[in-house]
Amino acid sequence: MKVTIALTTIWQRATNRGSFASQVGMTMLTNIVIAALGIVTGLLSARLLGPQGRGELAAIQLWPMFIVALGMLGMPEAVVYFASRSPERAGRYLTTSVVLIIGASLFSLGIGWWLMPWLLQAQSDDIVQAARVFLLVMLIVYGLAGMPHQVLRAVGAWRAWNAFRILPSAGWLVGLLAAFAWFSSANSILLSRFYLLAHLALLLPVIPIVLRYVAPPFRVTRQFARPLASYGIPSMLNVLPQMLNLRLDQLLIATFLSPKSLGLYIVAVAWSGAATPILNAVGPVLFPRVSKIADPIEQFKLLGRVIRLTALSVLALVAILFLLTPVFVPLLFGAAFREAVLPALILVVASGFSSLNSMLGDGLRGLGRPRDVLAAETLGLVVTVVSLSALLPTWQIIGAAVASLLSYALVTTSLLWGILRLRHKHLFPG
Repeated sequence: MKVTIALTTIWQRATNRGSFASQVGMTMLTNIVIAALGIVTGLLSARLLGPQGRGELAAIQLWPMFIVALGMLGMPEAVVYFASRSPERAGRYLTTSVVLIIGASLFSLGIGWWLMPWLLQAQSDDIVQAARVFLLVMLIVYGLAGMPHQVLRAVGAWRAWNAFRILPSAGWLVGLLAAFAWFSSANSILLSRFYLLAHLALLLPVIPIVLRYVAPPFRVTRQFARPLASYGIPSMLNVLPQMLNLRLDQLLIATFLSPKSLGLYIVAVAWSGAATPILNAVGPVLFPRVSKIADPIEQFKLLGRVIRLTALSVLALVAILFLLTPVFVPLLFGAAFREAVLPALILVVASGFSSLNSMLGDGLRGLGRPRDVLAAETLGLVVTVVSLSALLPTWQIIGAAVASLLSYALVTTSLLWGILRLRHKHLFPG
C-alpha cells in the first residue's frame, strides 16, 4: 500500500508540472508500468505455450505489424511535428492525416494479404490465416486509435498520452487471463484473437479524449496534405530500415526457421529489452520539445545534456542486465528456454545501442531532419542484410543476435555524427 501511495504521489507531481524533466519522469513511470505488464504477459504466454507455441504467436504478429507500420505513411511523426508547432491546427492536421492513412492502409492490406503465405512459408496454413486476420484488425486500430493517441503529446496532453499507452498492455493481460479461465487449453491462434480484442477496445475512449485535448475544427484541409506527406513519407521510409534493423532477424526466422527457434529468439529479445522502457522515455518528450525551440544554439544545448545523461544510463543498465541474464532467463521463462541465454546476452548489449538510436533519432526529427535518420537507418540496414545473410544459415539465432549488435552500433555512430555535424554547422557557420 505504501508503495502504491508513493507511486501515485510521484505521478501526480509529474503530471502537474510542465518541465522537460517532469514529462520524461512521467513517461518513464508509464514505461515501467508497461514493462511490468509486459513481463507478466510474456511469462504467461511463454510458459503456457512453450517455445513452439510462442513462436507461432510471434509469427502471427510479426509480419502484420511490420506492414501496418509502413501503412501509416509516417503520419504519426508528421502530425506530432506540425501540431507541436501549431497546436491550434491540431484537429485539422489529425483529420487530414487519417484520410491519407485510409488509402494507404487499403493498399497495405491487399499486398500483405497476398504475400502472407510466402512470408510465413515455414508456418502452417492456420497460422497464415490468423496472420491475415491480425493484419486487417491492426490496420483499423492503428489508423483510428493510434493517430489520435500520437497527437496528444504534440498538444501537451502528457497525462492522457501516457495513460492511453498503458491500455493495450493492460487489455492484453486481461485477455490472457480470460483465455486461460474460459478455455481448457491455450493455443497461439486463440491468444492472437484475444490480443486483437484488447486493442479493438482502444477505439472506445478515442473520441472523448480527442475532443477534450485537441483543438477543433476536425476537418480535412487540403493544403495540409502536402506538408504532412513531405514530412511523413521520409519518416515512413525511416520506418522501413528502422523496422528492418529491429525486426528483420525475427521476420526471417519466422519465414525460414522452425517455430521453436522463433520462440527461443522472441524470449531472448524480450529479456534484452527489459531496460528499454526506462531508456526510451526520453525520445518521445525530446522530439516535440526540440521542435518548439526556435534558437538552434538552445536546441543543441538541450540535445547535448540529454545525450550525455542517456549514454551514462544506458551503460549502467546494460551492465546490470548482462550480469543477470544467465540466471534469470531460465528461471523466469522456464528450463525449456535455456538455449535463449547466449543470444540474450548478445542482444542485451545490442539493446543499449538501440535505446541510444531511439533518442538520437527523435532529436534529429525535432531538428526537422528526418532524412538524416533515414540515411543512418539505411546504412544500418545494409549491415543487417549482409550480416544475416552470412550468419543466419550457419549460426541461426546466435547469428541473428550478432547481426543486430553490429547494425545497431553502426546506426548509433551515424546518428551521433549527424547531430555533431549539424551542431558545428550552426555554431560555426561558414
